Amino acid sequence: MCGDESACSIVASSKAILEADPGSRFGMYTIDGDGDGDIEPFEVFCDMETDGGGWTELTPMIACTSLSAVMDYDVQAPTEGIDAECRPYTRDAAGAHSYHYTIPSPAGFSGFYLNEYVMKANASGGVNTSDIYASWSQTVWTSAYQGSTGDISFGSAAEAGP
Repeated sequence: MCGDESACSIVASSKAILEADPGSRFGMYTIDGDGDGDIEPFEVFCDMETDGGGWTELTPMIACTSLSAVMDYDVQAPTEGIDAECRPYTRDAAGAHSYHYTIPSPAGFSGFYLNEYVMKANASGGVNTSDIYASWSQTVWTSAYQGSTGDISFGSAAEAGP
């Protein structure tokens, strides 16, 4: 936070910005989620209004370039990767596959939200979809949303859940 240029410091999250200055408005801020750690400070959008404010936005580009997100598999698909816009993708060619897209979360992140993430099925005729509807809420990491024939889950199966 900067009152005068000589006293500038970069804090860990949108929540920390709001706590330091309760009058902070929503917008772009630079944060440093791990302090003096390996992750360089990066710019994020901070929502200072929803549900008390202090929410840090994580987009696919931030996850990929600033937080070094990685995609790994349990059952590999014939086609996989992360495209130029940092969007992970797979194509199973009518077979099964299971992937984890892991976004490392620095200790300073106490409240964040995902933005610009869209789950789409790459299937002919619009079948075999894994759509997430606004009415669905993840309550345990091990219980994925069951779409038409696919499923999507957020979090770690090794953890209790949100």
